[in-house]
Amino acid sequence: MRQQQGGCPAFVALDQELYRKPTYRRTPALSPLDASLNELSDAWFDAIRQLVSAGRLSRRHVGHAVSALFDLAASGVYANALLHDDGRLVTDDGTARQEFLLCGTDAVFPYTWMCPSCVAAGVARKLAYLPTAKGPKLLRDSSDRWQLFAEVDRLAKPNARAIGDAGIAIVKAILRSLMGAKGDTVRLREGGGKGGGFDLTITTAEQLLLIEVKAKPLIAYPLTVHDVRAHDDGHEWSQMLGAVADKRLTLFLGATGNRLELSNELTETWPLPSLTDAVTDPDQAYAILFNWYRHYAAYRRLFGKGEPDRLRWHRFGCGNFEADIGGLRVEHRVANTKELPGLDRTDDIKKGTTQALLFSRYKFLCQRDAIRSVLLGNLYAETHGADYVDPLARIRIRDADAHGPPVERWLYDAFIGFSRDRINAPEIAELLSAQQLLG
Repeated sequence: MRQQQGGCPAFVALDQELYRKPTYRRTPALSPLDASLNELSDAWFDAIRQLVSAGRLSRRHVGHAVSALFDLAASGVYANALLHDDGRLVTDDGTARQEFLLCGTDAVFPYTWMCPSCVAAGVARKLAYLPTAKGPKLLRDSSDRWQLFAEVDRLAKPNARAIGDAGIAIVKAILRSLMGAKGDTVRLREGGGKGGGFDLTITTAEQLLLIEVKAKPLIAYPLTVHDVRAHDDGHEWSQMLGAVADKRLTLFLGATGNRLELSNELTETWPLPSLTDAVTDPDQAYAILFNWYRHYAAYRRLFGKGEPDRLRWHRFGCGNFEADIGGLRVEHRVANTKELPGLDRTDDIKKGTTQALLFSRYKFLCQRDAIRSVLLGNLYAETHGADYVDPLARIRIRDADAHGPPVERWLYDAFIGFSRDRINAPEIAELLSAQQLLG
């Protein structure tokens, strides 16, 4: 690229580590799931533009709409993963491929160790807690601290690698929508760098963005299969689901109690086409955004301290609560705070900062200041921003070995969280800010 060659010795390294790689030179083919994510993203942003134009949505909430899209898409991808490789939720004998929770007449695939239906209905914490937790266990070196531990394998949540892969796929679809109007002037690629050190790169005629991605949802809406059994006898784990061709399938929006209707034709990209059909209607898109925003607002303002139960226990990283069991005060573990969304997990901020420092070796080799380092997630560090992200956003670093006048660069040229951004290089906003959706 011309801008990297002129006044930019970093081009020598990048030529080998990025530009000559086949994955960079060729436009990547989209998988059917990627194409469905594109369709969902484009339909969502079209609905958001209509809502803003009609005065139903403020411009200041457009970034929240991007974060809400990520969680909706993640819900679809996680539900799709329940199909495994043969395009079916169940085997020929009616056995589900993933355990589910029977609650009343419904089969629910929960993501945290609380029944989403009971949480939304205001059932007491102890009664909404899922059965067969491990324990109670007396903690080592403690005479009175007991804990119950979730059986994580029973939850419908994908493994860590699959969560990361899904996050990257959804972020790419969102970026393709954000940058779509720019056509061939912008190149988005995955990978590159030594040992695959670049999660994503974006190249324009004037700059190269080296992007570290930390993307996990605030909430995923659980799949529910309705009318599985004809009686109500509390909670029970099961894998006997039977045929789903004639059953009602939905995703449950816990904050409002609404449900997104899904097709029971289990295609390769199910249920993403159903979600796309839903958000094509601006009223439906608004209802989904409103539901998400209730979870987000409680999380951002309260973060477990007064956060309403009917909102808190649906979300990832919601923590634990104490309840009495046989006269013992026992901590009931629901969802580990390591699952906090987007840029809000402190370990991810630290890992991202290490990557930003590694990216700096390219930045200091480019006198044209054309190389940028970006930490990107689906949600800003809403509860850890003041202590972690905000101080880092103000830091500039100096190359002590530079010849001539000292050279300084921003440690981070941008934190992109969509719900909020911290941008030091204004030209990045032209590519990645949610506000450009509105033209």
